[in-house]
Formats: sequence, structure tokens, C-alpha cells
Amino acid sequence: MYLNKELKENKDIIDVAWVSIEDKDKWDNFTLPILDLYIKSLR
Repeated sequence: MYLNKELKENKDIIDVAWVSIEDKDKWDNFTLPILDLYIKSLR
């Protein structure tokens, strides 16, 4: 994964990384419920 910081749209992004959707500690309180709903919809 590459973050092109030369693009003005990316200037406020600090870092990018691949994160496992199963690693619940990586997700904030806003994103986790959305992720859980998405995972349930796949079943």
C-alpha cells in the first residue's frame, strides 16, 4: 500500500495500513458497529 503525499487531497492523512477486520482493537466506536453490520450481512 502506498500513500502519495504529493497529492493535496492526501496532505491530512498520516498513515495507511492493511488492518484485519477481525482485529476489533483497531476500530473506533463509530466504525466498529458499521463493520459488524457489514460482516453480518455477508452471512
